[in-house]
Amino acid sequence: MTDNDTPDYTLLDSDRPDYDTPDCDMVAARFAAPGPDERPAPFWVWNEAITPERIRFQLRQLQSSGFGGAFVHARPGLLTGYLSMEWWSLWSEALRVAEELGLRLYIYDEHGYPSGFGGGEIAAALPDCAATGVSARIYDLDAPDAALARLPEALPELIRAYAVAVPANGASPGSGTAPWTSMADAAGAPLELTRDLTDVPIAQWPAYGRRFLVFEMHRATPSRWLGGFTYVDLLRPEVTQLFLQQTHEAYRQRYGDRFGTVIPALFTDEPEITAGNLYAKDDYMLPFSYWLAARFEQLRGYSLLDHLPCLLLEAAGCGIVHTPQRVRYDYYATIRELWVAGSVQPTAEWCRRHGIAYTGHYVEHNWPHPFHRTSPAIMSLYEYMDWPGIDLLHTYLLREDGTDPHDLVTLREAHSAANQLGKARVLCEAYGAGGWESSFEDLRRIGDWMLVHGVNFVNPHLTLDSMTGPRKRDHPQSFDWRQPWWPHYRTLSDYTARLCAALGQGETVNRLLVLNPTTSTFVMTPAEERESGYRARVEATRALTQRLCDAQWDFDFGDEFIMARHGRATDGRLRVGRRTYALVILPPAVRHLTGSTLRLLETLLDGGGAVLALCEPIRLADGLAEPRAEQLCRHPGWRQADSLDALDTLLRARLQPRLVWTDAAAASGARDRDASAASDACDRGSAEQDAAAPPQGLAHLRRELADGSALYFVVNSHPASRFGTIEVEGSSAERWDAWTGARTPIGAAGSDGRLRIAATLLGSDSLLLHVQPIARPKGASLSPLASRAAASDANAAVAPKSIGAGSARIGPLEVQPERLNLLPLMHVDLTVGGKRYADIHTLYAAKRIFQHHGFATDPLECGVQYRDRVLDRDRFMPPDSGFEAVYALHVDDAEAVAADTRLIIERPELYTVEVNGRPLAGDFGPSWLDSEVGACSVAGLLVPGRNEIVLRASPFRVLHQLEAIYLEGGFAVRADREAGVWTIARPLPLRLGSWTEQGYPFYAGAMTYRRTLALAPGFRRVVLGFPSWAGTVAVVEVDGAQAGLIGLDRGNELDVTRLVLPGEQHIALRVYGSLRNLLGPHFDPRRPRGYVWPGNWRAGGQHGTPPPTQYDLIAYGLLEEMTVRVED
Repeated sequence: MTDNDTPDYTLLDSDRPDYDTPDCDMVAARFAAPGPDERPAPFWVWNEAITPERIRFQLRQLQSSGFGGAFVHARPGLLTGYLSMEWWSLWSEALRVAEELGLRLYIYDEHGYPSGFGGGEIAAALPDCAATGVSARIYDLDAPDAALARLPEALPELIRAYAVAVPANGASPGSGTAPWTSMADAAGAPLELTRDLTDVPIAQWPAYGRRFLVFEMHRATPSRWLGGFTYVDLLRPEVTQLFLQQTHEAYRQRYGDRFGTVIPALFTDEPEITAGNLYAKDDYMLPFSYWLAARFEQLRGYSLLDHLPCLLLEAAGCGIVHTPQRVRYDYYATIRELWVAGSVQPTAEWCRRHGIAYTGHYVEHNWPHPFHRTSPAIMSLYEYMDWPGIDLLHTYLLREDGTDPHDLVTLREAHSAANQLGKARVLCEAYGAGGWESSFEDLRRIGDWMLVHGVNFVNPHLTLDSMTGPRKRDHPQSFDWRQPWWPHYRTLSDYTARLCAALGQGETVNRLLVLNPTTSTFVMTPAEERESGYRARVEATRALTQRLCDAQWDFDFGDEFIMARHGRATDGRLRVGRRTYALVILPPAVRHLTGSTLRLLETLLDGGGAVLALCEPIRLADGLAEPRAEQLCRHPGWRQADSLDALDTLLRARLQPRLVWTDAAAASGARDRDASAASDACDRGSAEQDAAAPPQGLAHLRRELADGSALYFVVNSHPASRFGTIEVEGSSAERWDAWTGARTPIGAAGSDGRLRIAATLLGSDSLLLHVQPIARPKGASLSPLASRAAASDANAAVAPKSIGAGSARIGPLEVQPERLNLLPLMHVDLTVGGKRYADIHTLYAAKRIFQHHGFATDPLECGVQYRDRVLDRDRFMPPDSGFEAVYALHVDDAEAVAADTRLIIERPELYTVEVNGRPLAGDFGPSWLDSEVGACSVAGLLVPGRNEIVLRASPFRVLHQLEAIYLEGGFAVRADREAGVWTIARPLPLRLGSWTEQGYPFYAGAMTYRRTLALAPGFRRVVLGFPSWAGTVAVVEVDGAQAGLIGLDRGNELDVTRLVLPGEQHIALRVYGSLRNLLGPHFDPRRPRGYVWPGNWRAGGQHGTPPPTQYDLIAYGLLEEMTVRVED
């Protein structure tokens, strides 16, 4: 179907929502006790030899920490055969345990990602459906580069070749595969093709010129990430048909009776239309096949083969009859159409037919352009998902100023499609690749931010079954039982669940529509992405999105393909599915419209509607110059805005924000707007207003309930605290506490029908309000929202309180670690295949080991096993294969080795182990690090000075994934700066400051700080303060009773009044570290924080053990004294 066709409601009726709109009592009940459907559900990564015992243990752990279920996600490292009979037996056990525990089990449709290749089965069965592309290069016989000045003898995958005219001044637009900024010649004219040489022997080409443009078929190199295959072409309908048959139907046949209940949804991950290069970025390569060329000609009526040059450059001549912009628009529109028809829609229909929700996410972060992992108009694909989804990687987001305009667009696209098409849920795969150091404040800050912008189902990335081998470097954080903070994660899970339970009910009804500029990039070449003008327009559109949120405007994005199917303009308003919009905004990046959008805007304007434009006059529609598009800007209803301030003035002349935030500092000097002045400014399209730009990082979400009441979720993502007044329409309000589930009345409206609520929002803080509607005669209106009256005393429940004087006496500090200390040994002397590699990092040693045994690298590192091909290699290893690895350990003196010192090794049963030449005879017992990790006492084997620990493996096995080993015990680890090594030393008393510098640089637990607190009688309130500490979260206890958590926001105080009495009590602060200092990455000179990829571990420390000063370690601990504030 094309965008010019009439709206089609056959797949889903956008006028009928996928959810009910409940009243307040129903929502309050869910909020108080959220069920498993509202609770977070992580990717539960199966990446080992899965066993029923592991399944039972891990699901119970997830349930105990407040998760509502899990997505079973096969991922690199999996040893159990994917979709084998053993797989189904284990999946059945997981389903049985999930039902027993009241959890949900979700299907993840692939082995790794991107979805569609079936763990290699689809690619193996359909080799002719491998994803391929077209690549371009220029050969210039006059180029200084000899390789480019010489024509190849043969081009076996040649698609098209042309002689190219040389500009009069001889300038070259580019050659080879250099990163061209434009293919226009020096005079600025299009590249002129003078002769089609496709069928001319290469040896004869010089007779037709000196420069040649060549298009060749690109075929990808097989990848271990894809099981040894290449990715598949999702445009081909037989690919998805087979994928559905082999994967989806296999689940349905076994578990179809649980679809929609215990198995609520199926997740698809990053399907894309690729040129075969998958993750590579190439400005001169695009998806192409002869099948695509044939379908293009059938749908568009002309030959794509004859117009290939137009896809990548501005070209003319040699039979090109359509403008390059028209060709490019048709190309991307065709790809989208074929993708929907052949893959997206069949998958959606299969899920609906069998009663399971279709969710997941696409490659949405390339917005707005469709190239590089080609995904045209991603927002339009959300129509076919039951739960539209996105991902938000990393945990550094929002740290600096509370904003991220790029990811904000991603969020609002999914939220908008859900609003318009009646989707019950919006999913976010969250926190992936955030690093082991991710804190509770990171997770809460990002979680609140995605919820306030429409997400209501959180899918944490990820929970690792195993951390052995390279698995520990698979885009951590991991939400699991190994984490020191795990006992307290339930607090954050319950908080998120309550918010999702509340915000997943009702409807968000927005009044502004911002046209999504994606088709404006359909007419571009990939190389234009780097041009400054394009980048400026995109950044300006992101800034617009951020400004609308900061100013508390309610808006949705409008996708042109969704609008073509579900849009209509009547009575000066634009309706898209279930939503009707009062105003349409055209952002700066809009330069092109589809024909259907042009007609909608014409009808809207002719009906008295208004369009507010920040873009230049539009001249293109459906890829062609269109005078009607250019005439839009001359319509009386068109209003041009020259800035974001001017746009805000135009908006306020017609509407007012539903929520107004007034900073406390500005409240006394604020004044009402002058309506007539605003109207004058509106007509002038200028920014004549005395209102400052709104505070950044403050946003709200409004959910309307069936009884007329509304929920307002107000979020401060900024690191700084905000003190001010929230003003909304309503008769009364309650504050809903997502930490406890409690509901507290906070006042009633004034005579003007407005609630003014004094609010304190700390950095990374939020507030959930339930507001009852006002009762007023039909047709009556309220005073404008510009009113800035002070909040009534009744609404000051969350305002700052005055502080009196009091007396307290604090005892001496005692510091105690809660776990044994750890020292990783990461460098070895390796002997393999008769060669010796001295003092190299285990990552590089492992690579050498695998290369000596016939592998390019570890096949399970960033790789998936096709059937049993990886493990089957063990059968062919010669008996004399194997290796020896020697680790060096330094000990200060004999008393430094504690009696509880143990050696920790991954898969110890695969090695013979020696310590200082003595075989390690003791049995390896379990370790908290992993079920495949063993620990054995070595206290009697270590000596002062240098010690050697030897691991020998013979014959070699694929699971000989050499890694760091660890010493664990009640010792200290100190830097011997003279020798440049870490040494085991006697521990010294701990004090304030970083424990990293007090003998615990690799410590992976909590540290407890204890004091006594003596209080005189007569106090009214006691608040403990922790002005400076570093950790993932901190827990405060009074006489052994938990008082609360520090580190859920940017605040550093905790009210402990309910737990303290006159006299003496014991205060404990438990500061939790992370696995970051233990597991790394340790040597990346960029010192990444809040993001990490497998490659970060290979960014340094390869040869030679680095001195302690070169380790990247995070300083954890209580850094300053605790404070006590007593109010009389």
